[in-house]
Amino acid sequence: MRMLRLAATDDAPAMSAPGRPLSEVFHALGSFFEAAAADLERREAELRRSEAFLAQAQRLTKTGSLWWKPSTGEITWSDENYRLMDYPVGVRPTVGLALARCHPDDLPMVQEKLTAAIFDRTMVDFEHRLLMPNGAVKHVRVVFQNVAPEHADPEFLGAATDITERKHAEEKLRRSEAYLAEAQRLSLTGSFGWRVGDDTHVWSDETFRIFGYDRSAVATLESMLRGVHPQDLAMVQHLIARVEAGGDADHEFRLLMVDGSVKHVHIVAHGVRARHGRVEVIGALQDVTQQRRSDEALGQLRSELAHVARVTSLGMLTASIAHEVNQPLAGIITNASTCLRMLASEPPNVNGAREKVLRVIRDVNRASEVISRLRALFSRKPPTTERLDLNEATRDVVRLCRGELQRGNTLVRLELGGDLPPVLGDRVQLQQVIINLLRNAADAMSGIDDRPREILITTARDEGNRVCLSVRDSGVGFGPDGAEKLFDAFHTTKDDGMGVGLSISRSIIDSHRGRLWAVRNDGPGVTFSFSIPCESKESTRAVHRLADC
Repeated sequence: MRMLRLAATDDAPAMSAPGRPLSEVFHALGSFFEAAAADLERREAELRRSEAFLAQAQRLTKTGSLWWKPSTGEITWSDENYRLMDYPVGVRPTVGLALARCHPDDLPMVQEKLTAAIFDRTMVDFEHRLLMPNGAVKHVRVVFQNVAPEHADPEFLGAATDITERKHAEEKLRRSEAYLAEAQRLSLTGSFGWRVGDDTHVWSDETFRIFGYDRSAVATLESMLRGVHPQDLAMVQHLIARVEAGGDADHEFRLLMVDGSVKHVHIVAHGVRARHGRVEVIGALQDVTQQRRSDEALGQLRSELAHVARVTSLGMLTASIAHEVNQPLAGIITNASTCLRMLASEPPNVNGAREKVLRVIRDVNRASEVISRLRALFSRKPPTTERLDLNEATRDVVRLCRGELQRGNTLVRLELGGDLPPVLGDRVQLQQVIINLLRNAADAMSGIDDRPREILITTARDEGNRVCLSVRDSGVGFGPDGAEKLFDAFHTTKDDGMGVGLSISRSIIDSHRGRLWAVRNDGPGVTFSFSIPCESKESTRAVHRLADC
């Protein structure tokens, strides 16, 4: 019967061919069976290779496969599933073995999921924990899908994946995020990100708290600007334009809260242009309100102490002058009175009067020497000459004045020449000039609210082997005839000014064989500049002669 069935196939040789010898028929049958055996061996080899690839893939992905028929209790596990459940390969798998590995806290949930899968014949996808014999805990994800026909008993094909490493990574990430959030809360520092092209913003919880917004609110550029103090809005918009172009921002401004209170915040942001051409900004925002209040209180205390020190110094100077000058003045009065009496006598005592006048002259000269000696005592020391980098000295001044400038919402931009030669002079005196120009520029913009309060400081080579420093502001400026009057002693445009700062600054620059001047800008504001010689043998000798004087 088997031979007859084989003969009926297309591949089998014909069993009865007219006139064909029986030996040829059996030879053909032998060749057919040999080819069939070789094909079967090849297919079995391919199947083994496929199973090996599948087993290797399951091992690499830590995913075991399984088949389960609840009506008969039949279960099939792959080798990786045995490894996942920590059972020896070959042990007959059962639902009881699987449930025995479930963590006690997760067991009711697993049983509920399996029951629902059987009765609802739906796919299930859930995660739970395994408690291994050595006490270790594994996290697994289990997926079941019913593959039986609609009216047949359900059969489930599924997979179980070891996700322990992923869970540990997620837990580590959650801990890191919790530590970061706590650190931001303690330091009053929030972080943010901004994709400029589509106005996508990402704020940390602390950033929402600083602005006083609910965490569920949508962060936008408009909502950020809505919280800015109106007087600082133009300056903040200027900062935003800078970072939109891929620049940096490092400044302080104020927030006006809904209850009318004011917060001082310090923002640091950096814009980068990504591959797609869009600018992405990342930054941090710190609430420095308490620090600013402390600085203001400290500044007020310093001002009061400075006033006390000035009054005390003035009192000491007055007492010294009174003490030293009192004796020669008393002598002058006595001798002058005696002289008058001698001249009024009959006859006048001319020789005695002449002697008293000479004593008056002596006492006057003595009083003059006393005053000169006191002036020398309270005057500054001769200038200390040194070789200095004007760019470095300028940066030191900006760092020194940064807090004061930021409290006045003033931006400072530096454009310092890269090939600037050194100069020779008194570092303290030159820095005092720069400080005076910087503070004057900030004061000139104190009442400006319709444009950014920005100061530009530049350094560059000047004609005649000299170096030039300029301070440009956007303040109120001065009239056409006001340039030279600015440098007159006791001339001031400030309500509380003394009018000596620019006069002293010009004297310092003159002593360095330089020139200090001011010009009105094409737009708003003024530019003050000074030019001094670079270091040379001639300038060294000149400054040394000045110090000797």
